[in-house]
Amino acid sequence: MILDLSLPDIDGTAVAIAVRPVLSRTRFLGFSMFNDHLTVWLVEWAELDGFVGKFDDDARTLKAALAALAAGRKFFSARFLEAKQRFRRDRRSFDKRLSPRQREVLSLIGNTCSDEEIAQVLKIAEQTATTHRKALMRRLDVHSTRELIAYAVKSGLTRLMPSWRKSSP
Repeated sequence: MILDLSLPDIDGTAVAIAVRPVLSRTRFLGFSMFNDHLTVWLVEWAELDGFVGKFDDDARTLKAALAALAAGRKFFSARFLEAKQRFRRDRRSFDKRLSPRQREVLSLIGNTCSDEEIAQVLKIAEQTATTHRKALMRRLDVHSTRELIAYAVKSGLTRLMPSWRKSSP
């Protein structure tokens, strides 16, 4: 199954997680225009069997990926593997610095949500949302909401929404 990781209503990782128990023999190939830290993290989190970039990889790469998955092997494009290495070496990457809840809150901040909106989405008190925002500023050593938004955008977290949770990404 080829899954686009950047769909508006539901992304490929959520689809893979939802259908894997029912289609246990199905192999899942992620396909995205993104090849950043968040993409690497999502592919690993959803335990996809492969990944090919929409723009970075050519038709031969996609053909090789499909053949590998059909043969029961995994396949990750060279560009994806390079991005994965960079991500693993980055001691300041979001997965090493932020808890799952902090990633959710930062995703919402990155999507310009107010503390009141964050509280509604996450079903928490507005003061708790404010506390999360302040804690993120300290943790990331930033001094404004604008800087938090910039971090969320740069790391790709604006694409991570709470509805994507498998259990706790």
